[in-house]
Amino acid sequence: GDFVIASRFGTTPTGAKAIQVPDGQVAISVSLSDPGRVGTFVTPGSHIVIYDTYQPPAGPAGAPGATKQTRVLLDDALVIAVGSTSLTPAANANANGQGQSSGALVTVALPPDAAAKLVHGIQTGTLYAGLRGIDTTANLAQIVSDSTLFNK
Repeated sequence: GDFVIASRFGTTPTGAKAIQVPDGQVAISVSLSDPGRVGTFVTPGSHIVIYDTYQPPAGPAGAPGATKQTRVLLDDALVIAVGSTSLTPAANANANGQGQSSGALVTVALPPDAAAKLVHGIQTGTLYAGLRGIDTTANLAQIVSDSTLFNK
């Protein structure tokens, strides 16, 4: 006279979050070369500065734009995952090294407006990351180009 209920035959599987995104922020993944992500030194929990090298738009009346320029795109981005390694490790990560980073994907958590800047930079420029020190202040107004490279 009992009802057959699926939960009596085992536990109901639930999905596990692969990463934890802080409230009010968006997770964005960016592919960076090994030097562009400070080798293997960037880990989940690190804070990075993201630089963007891009071709500025053409000048007036179709004149060619200046040479490539580099500037700080984001001065403080929280790294929440590198490759498949995250701040909140997946429950099924095993001890034989699977789940460790071997790729060049870096996932950062950003406010939505900064996330839009990063997506645009991913689509239009070349990105490079720097590991941020505790008391580091990035100059958001600085633009480096061939003509300004050796100026003080």
